[in-house]
Amino acid sequence: REYIEFVDGGTIGLDWVEEGPILPPTAPIIVVLPTLTGSVSTCSNFCLRASQRGYRCIVFNKRGHGNTILKTPKLQGFGETADLREAVLHIHKTYPQARMMMTGASAGSGLLVSYLGDYEDHAIVCCGVTVAAGYDMVDLFSNCLPLVYEVILLYHLKQILTQNRQMLESAVDFKTAMSAWSFTKYDGCVYAKFGGQSSALEYWKQNNPMRALNKIRVPILGVNSLDDPVCVKENIPFELISQDDNMVLLTINKGGHCGYLDSDLESKWLDNIILEYFDVILKYL
Repeated sequence: REYIEFVDGGTIGLDWVEEGPILPPTAPIIVVLPTLTGSVSTCSNFCLRASQRGYRCIVFNKRGHGNTILKTPKLQGFGETADLREAVLHIHKTYPQARMMMTGASAGSGLLVSYLGDYEDHAIVCCGVTVAAGYDMVDLFSNCLPLVYEVILLYHLKQILTQNRQMLESAVDFKTAMSAWSFTKYDGCVYAKFGGQSSALEYWKQNNPMRALNKIRVPILGVNSLDDPVCVKENIPFELISQDDNMVLLTINKGGHCGYLDSDLESKWLDNIILEYFDVILKYL
């Protein structure tokens, strides 16, 4: 783990995968953006496969996530890209000769799209893969998620909040946040406060990945399951993607939310799809 400290005193954690072959300085790099409450533990199998295939893998942990030490009273919002930008610049400075790619799952894919769109030709990243992307954050959260998923996701978010209570107590109404069991209420009293928005809806609008989708200047592969109960198929902008020369969309009938398991129920066939896509992009670059 490597910590990066920002000018405001905040820190994020980069987890560099060490297991695997010794790689040259020119080895291509994959920056992995975990799910809403994920960390290196939720994507370690992919990182190991990528490392064995000759890629250098780095997992990006947002402020306060992945057991990072929170040093400022603020958690990173859904589509806030400044911290990721600093991390990418740091990685590029460390390995200036290496091509850099990026993959994100669920909320991580929203951050990926926001970053590539916000920085356009200056993103440094040469291609990306989104997994189970929600695309339109306003539409996704305005329509109620299935209760069981909303409860599970909020439970894990509250764990992160509790772990950092000492730092965040001055910025968050903990009693209201801990009693919230809808994203409308939780985001309104937590993330909207960090970002200075007046409501959850305003927070979603300002952090919506759709604001950046048509600004992306590099190849993107999107993978969505049509039976995803969280990032539902109705949220996929099929027409917009079909008109974008940089985007390719792969849909499957069954895969759930970030499932995509092989028949042995242990490994994900999607890991190989992502790596094959990166192989091809590198070949033609």
